Amino acid sequence: MLGKRRLDQIPPSDITKIKSSLSAKSHNTMCEVLKTLRRVFNVAITQKHITSEPVELEIPRRLRKSVVAYDPAQQRPC
Repeated sequence: MLGKRRLDQIPPSDITKIKSSLSAKSHNTMCEVLKTLRRVFNVAITQKHITSEPVELEIPRRLRKSVVAYDPAQQRPC
């Protein structure tokens, strides 16, 4: 998706394309992909390859399933 572009040359439209390509995947998968991209930017900043993030990444919150609690009768094996 990003091809051989330099990190400082990634436009916001590419991030939008990445998000739309992940629409068939789970919400949490999209969050993990965007977090990984943010980590790449942060490492590049730390190593002085770029001065700042070229794109503001809005990472949605992870969706958490509610906890299921079973009573002792439901936990008994059949």
